[in-house]
Amino acid sequence: MVKNGWMMENAEAAYRYASYTLKGRFIAGEPAIAQHPMWSYFYAANVIRRRFELGEPAIAQDAHYAYLYADEILNCRFPLSEDLIILSLPFSEYYFNRFNHQFTEQEKVLWLLKI
Repeated sequence: MVKNGWMMENAEAAYRYASYTLKGRFIAGEPAIAQHPMWSYFYAANVIRRRFELGEPAIAQDAHYAYLYADEILNCRFPLSEDLIILSLPFSEYYFNRFNHQFTEQEKVLWLLKI
């Protein structure tokens, strides 16, 4: 049981346990996973295959994983991450091209002025 306790505190271990051992959700490990952008994205993409709300604040702190999360998991804009994505080439361009149909005309102009 000590091993499981450690896995509940380590994002990578919790993700790997969910992905390779359980082959599904690891509820007790989700708080640890949710602290890390990469593991939160991988957990959403590879384990639960849907939105991982608990991990969204962490994902939003990394432009690469935030873009992938919006593109592959949400299939829509990820407003929580947009202030970071807009500053991060090439992800700002990818994001705008992928979701420009969801921007208002004013948002398009403001976005293009920033990138």
